[in-house]
Amino acid sequence: MSLRRVASVLLLGFLATGCPEVRGVAPTSECKQAYEKCKLSEGPLGVCDRRVCKVGETEPCLVCVSQH
Repeated sequence: MSLRRVASVLLLGFLATGCPEVRGVAPTSECKQAYEKCKLSEGPLGVCDRRVCKVGETEPCLVCVSQH
C-alpha cells in the first residue's frame, strides 16, 4: 500500500470518529479538559473547547460552547 493511500485511510478514519467522547461521565459546570461535556449557563449541554487566554491566566484556557 502506498504512503498516500495509508495517509488517506488514516485521515478518513480520524474524520469519521469525530471528537473524543467520554461515556458515562456527567457534564461538568467548569471546563478542565478539552472535549469533555459541559453544561451551558442556559441549560443545554455543550462541549469544552480552547479559547484565547486572558492576561495572567495559565493554559489551557477553556470555555463551554454549544454542540450545535
